[in-house]
Amino acid sequence: MTQPTKRIAIYSFSDPDGIVDDYVLYQLQELRKHAETILFAAVGDITSQSKEAVAKSANHILQIDKTEAELIPYQKGIEFLGQNTLMQYDELVLMNDSMYGPVYPLEEAFSWAETSGADFWGMVRHYYYGNEIFFAVTQYNSIPEHISHSFFVIRKSLLHTEDHATFWNTLSDLDDTSSTFLYHNPTKYFEKKGYVSAAYVDTKYLENIYAEPLRYAAAELIQKKQYPFFARQLFLSGEVSDFTSHTFGEQTVEVIRIVENQTSYKMEWVWQNALRLTNLADLHRNAQLNRVLPKHAATSTESPKLKTLLVVHSYYEDYIGYILSYIVNMPSYCDILITTPFEKSKEIILTEAQKRGIPNKLFVEIIENRGRDISALLIGAKRYVFGYDLVFFLHDKKSGSYLTPSSIGISWQKKCFENLLGSTIYIENILHMFEKEPRLGLAFPPPPYCPQNHFKKFMGTEWSDSFEPSAKLLKEFNIHLPLSKKAPPICPFGTMFVFRPQALRQLFNGLSGNGWKYTNFPKEPTPSDATILHAIERTYQYFAQNAGYYVAWLVNDEWASIELGNYYSGWSITDCEFKQYQSDNDSPKERKSHE
Repeated sequence: MTQPTKRIAIYSFSDPDGIVDDYVLYQLQELRKHAETILFAAVGDITSQSKEAVAKSANHILQIDKTEAELIPYQKGIEFLGQNTLMQYDELVLMNDSMYGPVYPLEEAFSWAETSGADFWGMVRHYYYGNEIFFAVTQYNSIPEHISHSFFVIRKSLLHTEDHATFWNTLSDLDDTSSTFLYHNPTKYFEKKGYVSAAYVDTKYLENIYAEPLRYAAAELIQKKQYPFFARQLFLSGEVSDFTSHTFGEQTVEVIRIVENQTSYKMEWVWQNALRLTNLADLHRNAQLNRVLPKHAATSTESPKLKTLLVVHSYYEDYIGYILSYIVNMPSYCDILITTPFEKSKEIILTEAQKRGIPNKLFVEIIENRGRDISALLIGAKRYVFGYDLVFFLHDKKSGSYLTPSSIGISWQKKCFENLLGSTIYIENILHMFEKEPRLGLAFPPPPYCPQNHFKKFMGTEWSDSFEPSAKLLKEFNIHLPLSKKAPPICPFGTMFVFRPQALRQLFNGLSGNGWKYTNFPKEPTPSDATILHAIERTYQYFAQNAGYYVAWLVNDEWASIELGNYYSGWSITDCEFKQYQSDNDSPKERKSHE
């Protein structure tokens, strides 16, 4: 009778906050099904809570000094265990935290390896990689062919040899991952000694198509080749060119679709990790967090279950009719709150609502005229919003004072109203979207842009003069997410959006925890930029991210056609500059704060 393979594993982990997220705990649980012993090699500190969670699956926790060389945690783990211990096992599994998954059982890969005839193997083989992009970002001119170090298994025929011990004893001078590939490449070293390697998933057919199949063909490998992992960099990368230089940027969203629809793996684990570590602009771009919903066709036949409130701030008496023309689109089971500083406006609103036969439960609140739409939401509507699952927030907006011609402001307002309240069917489609995406915290129309007017230079200057006030505000709330002047705020410009109250609870509570006061906001006339009003406008999304939610741009299908035409036509206008941003979030291991 064949004895089961006896395995020992070293898991390499690094996190800027020392937090072990659920995706790592799941990997340890899956690894434990196949390994008798697991050593958890943590680069830097980890929290006491994380240690307790890891200890449920790992036999040992080894903390090592920070390093950029991905083989060093393995080397330190091997040194800790000792060769005598390794000799008691048939296989050594080396795994790190650079991938999400497994989306398929590891049993299939281990079973395949038993008949592969290999002395060492991995999930995938990286083929030779070298091009001008790589030359520009590293001191090395290529990456040689090698078995991926993210999942690297050394079998008995190699593990119990002097060659194996000698290799790991030569790694003391490694200082970065790139030098690993060139000077201390285990694949190259062991193959030269005559040992046989193998890869569970064959990517040879992609060698001359994709420079890095794990990134640029990730969806295909999962779907067609049953590759059990996908790279974290699909979500975390801060490099604009990572995807768009090789593809149209579709890889991450395709992976999400396949994982959600064809596997039992929980995307919840991905969002938990990515939202904590990533500049939201990077995550928004990488995961294509853009939602286009039909205006006149229902996406579901079921009735939405989210208890919903529409909040509208009315300041301009001459805009009441305009506001009500969109309010009538709210499904009758949704409640409506209108705030206004004026008693006369309240009377007009109630009279006109009755004339239009609005069946919804309607509240009208008189509020103080200080803080504009921001205070209307955070103060005037606060006692209402937390009784609901979802809240729409809009306000009448006149931007003609600084826009020429003033009609631009009218179009901007129309864009916001159309893409939030465009039709009853569209609103219900939004409700269903939030039901399907529990991690979606805010949704709002894309930034204002038209290549022929004031907004043609808006792209690339979204922070305006409000970066420092925004960073200061977040710091005061003890929010320390990756923030960069070079990456735009993915925020609801114009302050019109739909949100889960839980996503913004911290903001509603204010710095004191007891809510905002009108004295927190400037008196009229307010400056055109860099006030606390502008800081809040640019930080809604970070409050949501800090609470564990992502945000998305939202348009209906009719408006998407308009936006597509505008963006495309911008390229043909000689005085219109398109600026690529590059955030500071180059690596999750090198996360930079705004402090």
